[in-house]
Amino acid sequence: MVTGVQTCALPIYQMKEYPAFTLDKGLYDETTYWGRVKYNMIRCDFRKVILGQKAHDEAVAKIESWKRGENKYTDAELWNARNIIESMEHPQTKQIINPIGRMSCFVPANIPIQIGMLLAPPTTFNVILWQWINQSYNAIFNYSNRNTSTESNNMDILKAYCSATVVSVAVALAGNKLVAKMGGGGLLGKCIPWFAVACAGAANVYLMRFKETRTGITVTDKDGNALGVSKKAGTKAVNLTALTRVILPTPVLLLPPFIIDGLKKIHCVPSGKWGNIITQLVVCTACLWGAMPLAIAAFTAIQPLAVSKLEPDLRAQLEKSGYNDANVYFDRGV
Repeated sequence: MVTGVQTCALPIYQMKEYPAFTLDKGLYDETTYWGRVKYNMIRCDFRKVILGQKAHDEAVAKIESWKRGENKYTDAELWNARNIIESMEHPQTKQIINPIGRMSCFVPANIPIQIGMLLAPPTTFNVILWQWINQSYNAIFNYSNRNTSTESNNMDILKAYCSATVVSVAVALAGNKLVAKMGGGGLLGKCIPWFAVACAGAANVYLMRFKETRTGITVTDKDGNALGVSKKAGTKAVNLTALTRVILPTPVLLLPPFIIDGLKKIHCVPSGKWGNIITQLVVCTACLWGAMPLAIAAFTAIQPLAVSKLEPDLRAQLEKSGYNDANVYFDRGV
């Protein structure tokens, strides 16, 4: 792995030919699904985990230089700088996200968790321990990438964390017991872990971001100007994000059993316990790496909400102010 200084000098993402740099639109067309997939592949680049304040400041300096009309950097360098900033900053607060909460950390953080789940004897204690570690990480990730227009104090965060981890661990445990009871065989047996993890992941999102549905989140016009606060928008933001957590484990948990079975049939799995474990780890990691940008790209980051679906008081406020767009907009988080 390269060091932080080296990474700053290397392009995080390379294209054969970059378009003229601009801040008005992204490198890809994010109104399309595959455009969002490509953008999220950049954000999921694991090298960005180790980027710190220096790399961020250098990237910001390049963008500021471009804004001043200075022609010091190539389009590739400017796009790379913008990608670094957007991968490190929260889109609303513009504060640097803790490395463990960044999208680029999701796959690397899950590798040791997978190793622990694969190697630990399947006792109740070990299952609870590794599910707690797994769901604790999910809680950190969900909180780090939430919509920040809803303020939370330390007690709110603690309550959300405790409820999220307890409920999601309980759901995952129930799924594991059901698999054990069924012997884990057959198509249904292979689907139960997916169902348990999907439910646990969705529950984690709902509980970590529950306050958004209760107090609402800021809605804006298409230019990002705040118009008010809506619980309907908060509910939609959490619902869509929870749905991505149902999509995310689909290739990770449904595909590996079939891939590994296929590899075994053609004798491509090394013999012995360690050979089987390494094969599982490689296959699961590859599936997770592909699944993350695919799942996150399911919905646009900035979502529209019809004015007609807003709360009556907010709708009346917008009508009184002369707002004539059919939609308001909000950041759904990740």
